[in-house]
Amino acid sequence: MKTLSLLLLWLSFTQARLWAQQEALERIRAEYYETSRLIEQSMESYQREGVGLGLYLSELRVNSLRGPWRAVGDYEERIRFWHSDDPRVDPDYQENKKLSCLKRIEVSRQVAAEKSEIAFQYLEGELVFALVKAEPEVRVYLQQGEIFRVQIADQVYDENHRLFGEEYLRVLGIVGESGRLVKQFLAIFLTD
Repeated sequence: MKTLSLLLLWLSFTQARLWAQQEALERIRAEYYETSRLIEQSMESYQREGVGLGLYLSELRVNSLRGPWRAVGDYEERIRFWHSDDPRVDPDYQENKKLSCLKRIEVSRQVAAEKSEIAFQYLEGELVFALVKAEPEVRVYLQQGEIFRVQIADQVYDENHRLFGEEYLRVLGIVGESGRLVKQFLAIFLTD
C-alpha cells in the first residue's frame, strides 16, 4: 500500500511538472510571436513614416564595410537589441535590476562562407528561448533560468531524453552567449 501511495504521488508530481512545462512552452511561443509582430510593426512604421513605433532598435555592427579579415575572409557580425524602454529609466531595472525592457536580441554572422542567425527571446527580464538558424537548427527553451527542452533538428531532448556530450556543451555555449550580449546591451546605456 505504501509503495502504491508513493507511486501515485510520484506520478501526480511528474504530471504537474509536464503540464507546467507545456504551459511555459505555450507562453514562450506566444511571447515570441508577439515580439515578432512588434518588430514587424516597428520596421513598417520606420519605412513608411521614418519613425519606428512599437519597439526600439539598438544595433552594433562589426566590420560593417565587410573588409576581408586575415585568415577568415568574409566576416561580419550584426547584433540587434529590440527593447521597449531605456534601462536607465525603466523602473524594473532601477528597482530590481530586472531587465524587463529587453525583448529580443538577434545576431547574424558571416564567417567565410558560413552564415548563422541566433535569436534570444526574453520575458520579464529572463532568457526563455534561443533559436539558432544554422545546420542543424537548435531551439532551447528555459524556465526560471533552467533549460527544460532542447530541439536539435527533429530530435527533442527533455527530462525523458537527456542531452550529453558535444551537443550539451553547444547548448550551454548558446545560453552563455545570451549573458554576454545582455552585458553589451547594458554597456550601450550604462556607462558608470
